[in-house]
Amino acid sequence: MAKPPGKCIFCGQFGLSKEHIIPNWVRQLIPRGANDHHLFTIARDIPAKKNQTPHIRSKYVRQGHPGTKQVRRVCKKCNEGWLSTLEDELKPVLKELISGSSLVLTPWMQRRLATWATKTAMTAEFIDPKSAAIVFAQRDYLRLHRDPPQEFNVWAGFYTSNKYSSSLYHHSGYFSYETKIYKKGSTSLNTQATVIIVGRLFLQVASCAIPDAQFRLKNEEASRPRRIWPPSDSDIDWPPPQAIGNDELDIILMGLHRAFEATD
Repeated sequence: MAKPPGKCIFCGQFGLSKEHIIPNWVRQLIPRGANDHHLFTIARDIPAKKNQTPHIRSKYVRQGHPGTKQVRRVCKKCNEGWLSTLEDELKPVLKELISGSSLVLTPWMQRRLATWATKTAMTAEFIDPKSAAIVFAQRDYLRLHRDPPQEFNVWAGFYTSNKYSSSLYHHSGYFSYETKIYKKGSTSLNTQATVIIVGRLFLQVASCAIPDAQFRLKNEEASRPRRIWPPSDSDIDWPPPQAIGNDELDIILMGLHRAFEATD
């Protein structure tokens, strides 16, 4: 039996085309050397089935330049329509952020950057569809409103090294306030955190489907990544006073690993 045609992850229609996770033009700004080593990391914690340990953890580490990654999960209409418009709007700002230039991030720029980061996280999940924790209603909201859903949190930072200058890290899992953290027979995921690094730009996107769930850094005002969603009415002078080096990035990635680590 032939496999039925897939539907667009943003609008639910047919007619899929390939979509780059990271825009192809970004590779011109971050040339890849002969010894470069880029990883796409996926970590999944899923609810166990009846009478099993609540979490089962699986992790994948895949080589590959994120700028070459494509998924066939977006329709041509979305690809050539609102997604193309979003990228065209943000491209001049993205180029400056990726290259490490100084600028003022206005509230409008922050909203557009948060939208682009959220779109990238939503698309990246489908490199491994089993790791997807963002539901269709959230992707459809992004398409209709051109803003991340309310339950999303996005931070941006200034990355100063080259070690991770083209990388994607994705974690997903199931979290609940209830004692029993899974429904009988359920393997659904409801929480994700994605780190996107392109050149000098660090982005982190986190979301949870639990009502009123909040993501906050220990000290939002003094943190190296600056929150850009939910939005504020204030400009951000870029780059921020505190940059993110390899040590700080390792701490961030280790923190995510521990947060999504299965408990026995």
